[in-house]
Amino acid sequence: MYFLLISDVLPDAAKTGGEIVLYRHLIEHKFLDFEVITPTTIRPIKWWKKIISRFFTRLEKTRFRSWIHPCKPLYDLYDWDHMLIERLKKNRPAFILTVAHGRGCFKALDLSKKLQIPLVTIFHDFYPYSVFASKMQRALWEYEFRQLYRQSQLVFVITEAMLKRLGKHPNAYLLPPVPSTFLPVDEHVHPEKYVMIYAGLCGGAYRNMIEAVLPLFESTQNLELHLAGSESEYFKIKQSDQIHAHGFVDEDRLAVLLSQAQFLLVLIPFDRAREHFATHFPSKLVEYAKYKKCIIIWGPEYSTAVRWGIDNASAMVVDQNNPEALVESIKKLMSDVHLQNQIASNAFNYFQTHWNPPALHKLFSEKIFELINKC
Repeated sequence: MYFLLISDVLPDAAKTGGEIVLYRHLIEHKFLDFEVITPTTIRPIKWWKKIISRFFTRLEKTRFRSWIHPCKPLYDLYDWDHMLIERLKKNRPAFILTVAHGRGCFKALDLSKKLQIPLVTIFHDFYPYSVFASKMQRALWEYEFRQLYRQSQLVFVITEAMLKRLGKHPNAYLLPPVPSTFLPVDEHVHPEKYVMIYAGLCGGAYRNMIEAVLPLFESTQNLELHLAGSESEYFKIKQSDQIHAHGFVDEDRLAVLLSQAQFLLVLIPFDRAREHFATHFPSKLVEYAKYKKCIIIWGPEYSTAVRWGIDNASAMVVDQNNPEALVESIKKLMSDVHLQNQIASNAFNYFQTHWNPPALHKLFSEKIFELINKC
């Protein structure tokens, strides 16, 4: 038994977000054998589709990209290779798996219909809101996105907010990002100097947040800030006794850094993609919780991460778009060991109850096998 994976998001232990989550389910937990069909290899074969596709692809590389790309649903043309279809008919996969991100998921839906094979879709975020487009253009993406949701035979959704946004589905399940199976050693250490780490993307809006708060960290005694993740190399030029940039690190090195820190920082941008952060849930937060350390979330009150921190008293939440408010909250934590322990304990208890890695993978695998047995 095997399945097809057709997705723009592919399992990769050296990446973050959806890639590492998929890696943990499919490879780390030793799921079924699978074959990958990369969406970029699914191209037009008919001559008229080739002409249209080439024309718009060239336009995407010009200054007109911001106008052309949002219309992608109208010119994303392709054909299925006859030999591929015949091979798959002879050796039928049990199901097709995709992640609702980019354009590959819609090709997965098309192939599932063509072969009459069940489609399993993972929704990590409300992808249409990450497309910079007008309301009319985004409506094209949202229509496709909702059709993908409705026509998938099995759906895994990352948050309750996402499930509510997508609507009812007869076979949809809440599946948070599965954390790694690494279990840190519980250390109750309260040093004179505190270490705080942010592990995640350090570019774009996140870079702006980090840059806004750096001067305040440098003037705060007994506090170090460590940065690890994609584009954190940028901050190496600003390193000092209190600022440390590690670049992108593998899981083993990240585990060491997280174990050595007392505060674990989550950043949610204030100034963009409201709808995205109101349904998305950061995978780093799930990973942080098992370290039994104090989690600090700096982000807008509507984000799912902030709501989780407040509702479960599992994080120090700063929902003001003000770097000084963040630093003041950190100083408060540094002077209150009881509060640190309370927050850390609440987060760890939530992890054990809701984010246990074997339990999350069991839900993932059991629902897929139930689908296979029905079909």
